Amino acid sequence: MLRAPQPRTPSGSSAPSSASSGRSSPVSEAFSGFSADSDVSSSNTSTSSLFDTSCTRHDRLGAWFLGPKAENIGFLKQFLNSVADETERARLAYQPNDPKFIGQEMQASSVFQKEMSELDVALKELVGALAEHSIPFWSPRYNAHMNGDTSLPGMLGYLAAALFNPNNVCTESSPLTSVIERDVGLQLCQMLGYDISNTESSKPWGHIVCGGSVANLESMWSARNMKFYPLSVASAMEPGASLDFIRDEFTIELCNGETKLFSQATAWELLNLKPETVFDIPERLQNEYAISAGALSAALNPYLIQTCGKDVLEKKFNIKPSKYFVGTTKHYSWPKGAEIQTCLFRNTVTSADYKFIVQGTDKLYLSMLPMFNHANFRHQLILSCEVPEDVMASYREAKKEDPSAVFMMSTASPVELSSILAGSFKGVLQKRLAAGIELTFGSTFEVSNIQVIKNKPLDSKYLDLSYSDEMYFYLYGTPSQQHIEHVLVASKNVQLTSDQVSLDLSSSISEEDLARGVLVRMDRLRESVVLPVLPPHTPTFFKAGSRQRVTVFRDPHASERYGPGLTEAYASASPIATGTIKFGEMVYADSVELNSNPLPKGVMRPKPKDVSRMTLAERLDAARANFAPAPAPARPSPQPIVKKKRHVVEIDHNALVARPVVKAGFNGLFLVMMCLFVLASVVYRPF
Repeated sequence: MLRAPQPRTPSGSSAPSSASSGRSSPVSEAFSGFSADSDVSSSNTSTSSLFDTSCTRHDRLGAWFLGPKAENIGFLKQFLNSVADETERARLAYQPNDPKFIGQEMQASSVFQKEMSELDVALKELVGALAEHSIPFWSPRYNAHMNGDTSLPGMLGYLAAALFNPNNVCTESSPLTSVIERDVGLQLCQMLGYDISNTESSKPWGHIVCGGSVANLESMWSARNMKFYPLSVASAMEPGASLDFIRDEFTIELCNGETKLFSQATAWELLNLKPETVFDIPERLQNEYAISAGALSAALNPYLIQTCGKDVLEKKFNIKPSKYFVGTTKHYSWPKGAEIQTCLFRNTVTSADYKFIVQGTDKLYLSMLPMFNHANFRHQLILSCEVPEDVMASYREAKKEDPSAVFMMSTASPVELSSILAGSFKGVLQKRLAAGIELTFGSTFEVSNIQVIKNKPLDSKYLDLSYSDEMYFYLYGTPSQQHIEHVLVASKNVQLTSDQVSLDLSSSISEEDLARGVLVRMDRLRESVVLPVLPPHTPTFFKAGSRQRVTVFRDPHASERYGPGLTEAYASASPIATGTIKFGEMVYADSVELNSNPLPKGVMRPKPKDVSRMTLAERLDAARANFAPAPAPARPSPQPIVKKKRHVVEIDHNALVARPVVKAGFNGLFLVMMCLFVLASVVYRPF
């Protein structure tokens, strides 16, 4: 029979460890006499628990947790002692001839004793605070959150492993726990119904995510990908496609058990294939047609929903948008999953307010403020334009007064980018002040004769995966005034813009070259070293009046050429000049707006609170304030009842006659009732 743990040793005495005495561990003693043949349920006859039962499964469950009243605390202490003893044994067994590092002299020193005393105080404070302020997840009375008590095996395994500090990033640093981790992963796959005896080609696998909300999102993506996978295979089997050679042979079992040529199955039949049938397709193609996993991936990639998007496949196969069925309990992670729709606005092209940096005073050039994470502004766009003479004169005068100021031209109202590229828009002129404040001067005017210098999309599929080794700038303008704009070829970048730069070159740049497009390479800078920068920081080299050695090339790409791989052609281009560049008085550097994740209108980003100077109690109060219900309004204290002498009140009988009600409400009804009460007291008053 399982023996309950004995009372702990009185304070001041300690039992020798099993590592040094050779005795059996406390855990072994606690479980001595227990065998698989023992009648575990018979232990119920001696328990005083309120929840007596003869259910063996219930008895087993009781051994897996500490218990709502810490009923198994004695076992936990024995287990922890066993873990400590085994840790001691392991450390003593490694290089046993090495001298001790922490000797008795060190332990007896005042500094050591002080550190241990501080640790003791801090630990008691922490455990006390946890005991007082933690949520009682361990109690069956608590049912307000999907949480419960930590299991004894999980808790003990966690603590035991922590003492050996394994790092499961690689087998070299965790030779045991990495193996256990893989084994547990297969156990989870088996628990979920996967066949773990499969060959290596289709062995189940999974990964750990940060929480349930992300897991739900991934489950939706997986279900979506599985549903559309047969449609992608069907597209790859069309005449002329990479898998068309099997379109007349490859068959599939439909959901009703019928077998049919895959190429002849309807969209409805393909969408309703059994999950196991869909999962078997790659292995069947490998076994029946020797199509390797790599070749199949390359053949399907252009048609996968992850590549072309669901809209393309839905339109091709005439499918209505998918619906998700969620249980009526609607776990709170589902609404959070639905909140991902708020990200759609970042990838939806709409009318917007566009802002451009104004460059030049002889001819105006506009450099748009781009954003990687918003579809409306996901362009590197450089334009030339014309404005009315009075606006141009006002701008030149303001620019002359403050040459270093950043002047912006904004759309007067939200418009689509396509309307701007069509040739004109209504604009306003602004001067950017400190802290991003923009001062608008003048009225709305017509911006006309818009010509595209550069229009490069910045979608992720058009960007390089890494930074270029060289740092390139677009150079444009007129023979008398040239301007530069940093070429954006990878995300997490920085916008660098300057106007009226000075060039000291070995040969001049012709007006024709400026019109066709010119590139400037910073010879002493490497973009892969300069970037990334942590917003709001910007590269330190980009300052007004600073100089850099440069090499000038003709741009081999057209004005609307997009990436990736734009800089590959730059590397092979022949230089037309070398020399130095001096940045103009106006320099604009931004790493915040370019890389920011915008929120929909009306949604505010929460501001972090500074808790560095708050006490623990103040932090707890602040945390409770985030989820505690608003306090109910205080009720007015009841007025003391004062006994007064009863007086006879004479009431005109006409007051009791029903009349048209002018204002209905509680006050009128209360007045009538009081009158009746007074009348009754007068009539029945004892004489």
